[in-house]
Amino acid sequence: GRDPLVVARPFQVTVPVGYRSDQPIPLVVVLHGYTATADLQDTYFGFSRLAQQRTFLVALPNGLRDAATFQYWN
Repeated sequence: GRDPLVVARPFQVTVPVGYRSDQPIPLVVVLHGYTATADLQDTYFGFSRLAQQRTFLVALPNGLRDAATFQYWN
């Protein structure tokens, strides 16, 4: 089954074209601010686009939702 942490904290990953698992490359984890989302943060900063140009991995997790449905980190 799926890891409960992955289910509770969904995320997107950008893997650059030409990535080889036998060669280490940097991983950048982008955390959004309160009320934002991973997609919004990536659109604003452009890390996925940069990852393709500069050859690094990007993980874009989403926080939990509060009573007002805004995403946050706890």
